[in-house]
Amino acid sequence: MSDVAAPSPPPVNDLWRIPAILAIVGAIVLWVHLFIPKPAHAETIGYRIEAEACRGSVCRPLTASPLVWGGRYACQGRAANIEHFGLPGDPSVIRARCTAIDGMPSA
Repeated sequence: MSDVAAPSPPPVNDLWRIPAILAIVGAIVLWVHLFIPKPAHAETIGYRIEAEACRGSVCRPLTASPLVWGGRYACQGRAANIEHFGLPGDPSVIRARCTAIDGMPSA
């Protein structure tokens, strides 16, 4: 046999470093997620119809409805109906369009 000794396992008192390092890394990650501010993101939360009545080159805005349409295509369909049918008994040409309402849903 040879006089080479078998490698010895690491000392038991050094094994505490692994969970200590994991705890420190976990605390740093938690601190970053809790205390670093995140930028607010605005989203489209609905659509509103804006309409105007025109006679020749003179246009005047019509009163906006407080109704907010949840979907873009529903709003565009309603705006198309307003343009097509207009106001009863009024010879004005109606132009209607949908505009997006941007904001934060959580606000």
